[in-house]
Amino acid sequence: MMILPGLKVVFIHIYKTGGTSLTQILAPYTTRDFRSSHPRSSGNGFQGTWHYKGNQHAKFSAKLAGFPESLKPDLSDWRFLTVVRDPYSWSLSVYREFFSSDNGAIKGTNFLFGQVYPQRRLSDFHAFVPAFMPGYNHDIGLGTQSSFVEGIPEGQLSLIRFETYEEDLRAVLPTLGIPVSDIPHALDRGPAKREHAARLQDDPRHISFCNDVYAEDFERFGYPMKTARPSQATGG
Repeated sequence: MMILPGLKVVFIHIYKTGGTSLTQILAPYTTRDFRSSHPRSSGNGFQGTWHYKGNQHAKFSAKLAGFPESLKPDLSDWRFLTVVRDPYSWSLSVYREFFSSDNGAIKGTNFLFGQVYPQRRLSDFHAFVPAFMPGYNHDIGLGTQSSFVEGIPEGQLSLIRFETYEEDLRAVLPTLGIPVSDIPHALDRGPAKREHAARLQDDPRHISFCNDVYAEDFERFGYPMKTARPSQATGG
């Protein structure tokens, strides 16, 4: 998470929601007490240098790098910000980033997945997540988006939707005291990923998986839940 003490704003960075661009916008408002003493603006892992204790994707309630206990007595003075994403596309992006190939920089979940399902198919991911999430929900890729903001008091959390990213940024950030001019677009999923995500919108296996595993995200963030209808599956 990013802590902006002068504004009393905290950015909870959920992975695979476009948070890198927002990190660049918020970086000038951080201080040495809540980020690396030598933050970077580029290179592998630069985002984490701007986050509290170097943990880019810490949950609000995380024990080690969550919202500091020392600040909780005055919690009502703080405002929180996060970016959320339609669970159908978010889960595919999570699979591609953390599960589809062996990533040596990420242990735990990815290593375990490869041991259980060496072929690392999307259908394997569909089977793996509901089986292992109950015991490994703190591992990267095995939590819901809602779990990142659990514990934040109602009314203190502002949402930006991945699907309307720029429009929401321009509407939300000024209410937090952050002016917006140019918005960096740090990542592009590319046409192949977008096409695959679009096909999965009609895949009954993927729809059923997301409806079951991410039910709380649909409810909390207001995304419409599809009905899975029997048809030719395209998930792989």
